Amino acid sequence: MQGYMKGELERVEGGTVDVTGHTPSAADLMLKRDYKGDKSISQAAVSEDGKVMVALDTREDAKVLSQKLAREIA
Repeated sequence: MQGYMKGELERVEGGTVDVTGHTPSAADLMLKRDYKGDKSISQAAVSEDGKVMVALDTREDAKVLSQKLAREIA
């Protein structure tokens, strides 16, 4: 979690999280996934429920270009 100093956020037994002396319940938390990679070379999408993220490298390389050429000729 961003904004917390080392030691302020601590995982404890039983799957709970202690944040500066407070233990929030699942109803208190919101988990959000976001792609922070280089968007100039890849594209990403997250499912509506936030459980799945797919990232694709969209750079063209020699192998991809040769396959493209083979498809255009065929």
